[in-house]
Amino acid sequence: TESLPVVRVYSLGPLEVILGDQTLSDRVWKTQKAKYLFARLAYSAPRPMSVDRILEDLWPDSEEEGARNSLNTAVSTIRRVLKGTNEHFDPVLRVNETLALNPQLPLWHDVKELELAHSHAQRSLEAGNLEEAMPQLSRVALLYRGPYLEGCYLDWSVERQIALENTTIDALSRLAEHRVEQYRHREALEYALLLLLLQPVHVRAHECGMSAHIGLEQHDKAAAHFEAQRTRLSREQLGDPSMEMTK
Repeated sequence: TESLPVVRVYSLGPLEVILGDQTLSDRVWKTQKAKYLFARLAYSAPRPMSVDRILEDLWPDSEEEGARNSLNTAVSTIRRVLKGTNEHFDPVLRVNETLALNPQLPLWHDVKELELAHSHAQRSLEAGNLEEAMPQLSRVALLYRGPYLEGCYLDWSVERQIALENTTIDALSRLAEHRVEQYRHREALEYALLLLLLQPVHVRAHECGMSAHIGLEQHDKAAAHFEAQRTRLSREQLGDPSMEMTK
């Protein structure tokens, strides 16, 4: 397996798969479901998934025979795409009624990296080690390029979109707070604005953004930010700006 190319999976935002040094085009997957099946197996790897669960997740409205035929076609496509020139290697293992990517397949997955970084940060925060947590939280912010499998609206995908977005919101919130406390105003503003893209009504993000503008002596921008938020809250009948923003 040392000769197998590394498979890099970017599933935050539109799915992008890089096999060795070649970015795979959408055409190689033949169907959307084959692409989503690969993403589903990549997230589960190295653990196998039951075939019944896969059928329920990807073909919830299909008759069983038709769904199984579609699954077999999708598996064949994934095998062809990942096998490359190594005819002796099976990238997809089917054991009894389970499917899994071969554990020997060299796999890098942005979602797994994001979840691992956030988990490490959480442990550092629980241990009271803020400085050790910050680089891991910065990695979360760097890895998040957009919603998980952007454009996929299957139930399991939407659930994961929400969970990963919440994880990223937590990381950005902590980063913005920390950078304000450290008087690193440009970084604080960057993280606050990224956070507001995900959650436009995040109160602390607005407060951190205004504090960063003031720290950068951008007083007009801080005032404009406040007025824009006050107008929005009034229009959407969400109350008044926070006391911290008003101060």
